Amino acid sequence: MVVKLVEVKENRLTSGGPQYSLREVFVNPQRVVSMREESRLVTELHEGRMPEGMNEHQSFTRIILDQGSGGSSMVVVGNPAMIDQKLTEGHRRLLNG
Repeated sequence: MVVKLVEVKENRLTSGGPQYSLREVFVNPQRVVSMREESRLVTELHEGRMPEGMNEHQSFTRIILDQGSGGSSMVVVGNPAMIDQKLTEGHRRLLNG
């Protein structure tokens, strides 16, 4: 089972610094190794570098994924507790039938 999250992707399109875009990603919860708050992007949000219309109180989480011989990371929209709930919600449903 995979879980749909919203990834924050950095684009280097402007001379004034990075701009960011959002895209849907599907993550296998069994591959998540760790999560931590990504507070640096809150600053980017307040500086207007995030897509227009985002809630100014939004938070972000970096998730680390196991890929066998290595790992990768991505930043997703939401705080670590909310992301954890999304990742475990489907698993609990599966166990409960």
